[in-house]
Amino acid sequence: MEFGSGYWKKWLSEAWQRWEYDNDDKMDFGPPADGRTTLLEDSVNTSSTLDPGELWAGSGNTPFNFSISENQSEGVEIALKAKVRQSGDEVPYDPLTNTYLVPTGPQDVANGSSSSNPDRAAWNFDFSVNGDTDDDGVLPDGSRVRLEFDVDISEDVDYRTIADASFQDFLTSGLVAGSPDETVFDGSQNPAFGFIADLFPESAPYDQDDPGFYNIRLSYLSAEGDDDDDDVDVLASVEITVNVIGVTDFQEDWLI
Repeated sequence: MEFGSGYWKKWLSEAWQRWEYDNDDKMDFGPPADGRTTLLEDSVNTSSTLDPGELWAGSGNTPFNFSISENQSEGVEIALKAKVRQSGDEVPYDPLTNTYLVPTGPQDVANGSSSSNPDRAAWNFDFSVNGDTDDDGVLPDGSRVRLEFDVDISEDVDYRTIADASFQDFLTSGLVAGSPDETVFDGSQNPAFGFIADLFPESAPYDQDDPGFYNIRLSYLSAEGDDDDDDVDVLASVEITVNVIGVTDFQEDWLI
């Protein structure tokens, strides 16, 4: 897909019109096919000063601009997004292709971050898992979650696993923060974090100054075991593409 300035500016002008509160003060995410995430209904940390709340992980991480996958029959919902680190979520985002546009380089106030940090990439990816959208207090039997990161900056994909663990093990992993009832967890990660950068091959190490494409995939699986086991089903899966462009182009053309 080609991301020319005309495409993005036309899309943005239409996209903002779709992100409006309805009569129940809930956010409608893009086209109706994307559904409405329960993150905005009853799964956020409402003790926050943000409206309608924020994620359980970190501070100031909002429940907006997510790409969402929901399995209503199993009561499962998962979500992924990319954003400028420590900023609002106003980056170009196409809900039809789950593609996000972010800058190269380190975390910088010039990109909208609240502070600069040369040891962190300019962008983060946030993820959220709700294992009890039907509010019956029960997670699917044997449920586990897998988070994968693409280490090939071309348009090809080479996934490496960040974590593949049970719902409960995720809650105690240090990667996420959970809701008080332990049915929802959220995380916000940076590609320059050591445990992610170490996934890259020595022949092509991670470099935050390189433009390119990164895919990230989050899956909710029915049971532990190999994917080819008959008793392992993918209950929900969502994948996003992060298009990392030169920081100068980002600041001149896309910074909102």
